[in-house]
Amino acid sequence: MVKAPIVKEGYLYISILACITIIVG
Repeated sequence: MVKAPIVKEGYLYISILACITIIVG
């Protein structure tokens, strides 16, 4: 995980996007 901070950030972005989608939907 330390070797791929980009993947972690991408996962976090997807999680936030999913939360927003659920709230809006």
